[in-house]
Amino acid sequence: MFDHLLIICAGNLCRSPLAEVMMRDRLARSGKAVEVRSAGLIAAVDDPADEMIRLVAAGHGLDLSAHRSRPIDPELMRWADLVLVMEGDHRRHLLQLAPSSAGK
Repeated sequence: MFDHLLIICAGNLCRSPLAEVMMRDRLARSGKAVEVRSAGLIAAVDDPADEMIRLVAAGHGLDLSAHRSRPIDPELMRWADLVLVMEGDHRRHLLQLAPSSAGK
C-alpha cells in the first residue's frame, strides 16, 4: 500500500485536479488514509482549476474551489509513493526530472 499519491498532468488545471479530488473522495470513503496531491509539468503557480472542470466536479458532489495549480518539483517527487500520469510523455518527462523516482 502507499501513503502518498501524486497525480500529474500538463497544467494542473483540469485532469489532475479532478483526478485528485475523485481519488481523495474514493479513498476516504473506503477508509484508506492516503494523502493525495496533484501537480503539472508546465503548470503556473496558484491558478485556480478551470471553470468547466470545477462544474464537472460539482456535478459529482466534489469541490475544486480551493485548488491552486502547482508545478512538479523534485521534492514533490520524493514525497510521493505512487505517481500517476495522464500520458506516456508525462512519464518520460518525470523520469528526466527525477530519475530516482522510476518505479513509482
